[in-house]
Amino acid sequence: MVVFDLQLPGYIHSITPTDFNNDGTTDLLISRTWEGVQIAHIYLQVRNSFQSTPTFTFSPVLNHPAILDINGDMSLDILFNSVNEIGQTAACVLEKSLDHSYVSHPLLRYKFQSAVHCLNATNEVLSAPHSVAFVDLNRDCLADMFLTTVNSEGEVHFEVWLNMKNGKYCVVQIGKAPRGAGMVSFADVDRNGAEDLVFWVCTGESCQENSYIQVVFNDNKAPSSCQFENNDISTRVFVPFNLNSTQSTPNTLIVPLPTDHHFVPTSADTPLRIQTGDFDQDGYPELLLVLDDGLGPYCSLFRNLPGLGQERRSFTLWPEAVLGQLRAKRGAYLCTFFDLDENGVLDILLTLSMSGRSYTYSFYNIPQDNNMHLKALMLTGAGQTALAGAVFVFTQRKLDFSVKAVHGAQLTQTAYFALQMPYCLFGLGKDTIAIENFLAAMPTIAHSTRLWTPLIPQISVIIRPFRTDVSLWQLDLYSCPQERVAVVMLGCLAVWVVTGLWAVIRLREEQRQFRLAY
Repeated sequence: MVVFDLQLPGYIHSITPTDFNNDGTTDLLISRTWEGVQIAHIYLQVRNSFQSTPTFTFSPVLNHPAILDINGDMSLDILFNSVNEIGQTAACVLEKSLDHSYVSHPLLRYKFQSAVHCLNATNEVLSAPHSVAFVDLNRDCLADMFLTTVNSEGEVHFEVWLNMKNGKYCVVQIGKAPRGAGMVSFADVDRNGAEDLVFWVCTGESCQENSYIQVVFNDNKAPSSCQFENNDISTRVFVPFNLNSTQSTPNTLIVPLPTDHHFVPTSADTPLRIQTGDFDQDGYPELLLVLDDGLGPYCSLFRNLPGLGQERRSFTLWPEAVLGQLRAKRGAYLCTFFDLDENGVLDILLTLSMSGRSYTYSFYNIPQDNNMHLKALMLTGAGQTALAGAVFVFTQRKLDFSVKAVHGAQLTQTAYFALQMPYCLFGLGKDTIAIENFLAAMPTIAHSTRLWTPLIPQISVIIRPFRTDVSLWQLDLYSCPQERVAVVMLGCLAVWVVTGLWAVIRLREEQRQFRLAY
């Protein structure tokens, strides 16, 4: 147990737990405002506690810091807005150096300059709040950067920076964000093996003009080897996101809010965010967010269903008869998914405000269908904390022997209470025979990947990498049997027993006939 009692003056904005010094223990990144200046501190864990004084202090920090390994050296870096020597605000990267100190660099230092098809990054300031993500967007199994930036006129833009595998990034898309767009989340909504954009949109005073959830589908195709042959190909074949649609199309989904529902006003530190997770384990992620139906804010769950017409998928509010207890908890302002009892099924955590105090409730998910799952976690090199930007890709073999490609990214976002699970939990449905070609990748310059095959469903997988020497990577498997799997195993055992008895009887009969013959 870690004991830590720290009194800090001012207002604490955020606390991010992760391993900053690669010693296998969880450290803390604390952002706070004191005397009008926002500061970030790193407190390292030492002997089952934390240091009483910060090891590193950064100031000023103009928004919540985001955690990623931007240069591919397997040491975590920090991205946020800062003020330079002449008083201008710009995105700043605190890069971990060889002597374990942090060196400040402008974000543009990491832009790839030589390729003619790379765009010029004109917006150097992250929006507040921002939706910085470290996620694989072109399906080469290496984490890219997604940024929300703001120009001098206050217009928010979405920027896609593809990882060039050399510590640099090629900016392949800079598009104006849809008017009224909120925080961006990522999930493979249509299960085509690529991470889609998911965000809410609110326009007009009190969202009276428009209120809906928007999904922008990712149509990038996966290369056969899960990594491109060279840097040039990975950028030229990128399919940009279509950010201009305000109605459902083959590459955009618009989900209007139910009648009498509206978005809840957000604060600067806890902006409204859509959480994604496969609640019913059918292979398609659901959406969890705070809405208000006039009776107070509550955690609403939208189920992922087949679309109609030109829509790939659709979302509908989960019936109150099924989730009535969740809907009854009013005053909610934070909701997220988590596997509370480690059985491979997503549960729900919510935090609500009541009488000036905050309370956290847990709701356990008891699935009605016997769907299967795969749970995957990649640790850092020290082997204790989850690795930001890890990518999992595998093929799912079904009962009809068809194959489905599945893609997921671990800890893609950390800032502004992203509340992401430190692992990936994939729903597999009912008809999965095996997991084939399970590949794990970590964001390094060497593009470190390891392939295992085959795996059975209903398991938890933990990958323990060792730097870039993939031959030393370890794969730990933990079984998570459910009732249906136990019945199948008992049935198989019964078949084996009957077959064995039959073989013994036949052998004895043949021996008896042999003795009679002689």
